[in-house]
Amino acid sequence: MTGQELYERVKKGWNPTVRFTDCVADSDSQYEEGMMGKVISAELDANSDCVIFIIAEDRYAEFNKKQEKPVWYESPYTDNRVTKSELGGRKASDIVYECTDMDLGNFEIVNDGSLLLYEEYCRENSNMSYLSWLEDTIIKLKGESEENENHENSEKNL
Repeated sequence: MTGQELYERVKKGWNPTVRFTDCVADSDSQYEEGMMGKVISAELDANSDCVIFIIAEDRYAEFNKKQEKPVWYESPYTDNRVTKSELGGRKASDIVYECTDMDLGNFEIVNDGSLLLYEEYCRENSNMSYLSWLEDTIIKLKGESEENENHENSEKNL
């Protein structure tokens, strides 16, 4: 998937979980290889052919803290390296750049079920936003579940 393709999906409301690759080490991001986060928004960078993805790690903060390595210089005047937490703490979210026309490099999409849901949304070619489609799907499922439950209860009473 290219940066542009992910940008378009995020704009439609999909917020995938991502795992950072070794390439993220070359970025200015606080993330390191193996860490995880959730894409919460995306914007096209006006000055380049890149997408700026904002990635939140709140759900993965504890996991990510265990992945930290001392790769940050303590100060510009020493060679002593520390973790991002030791340097001054981690932010709740950070930005990561991806090129619009190239495959994702700094992170990969984690197949946690949300990808399958999004692909189903695309197959249905719905005129709804992704969020509205999800809500509608859940309402339908709950309705079916309540109907089955009511049917089972009425059979027990017979």
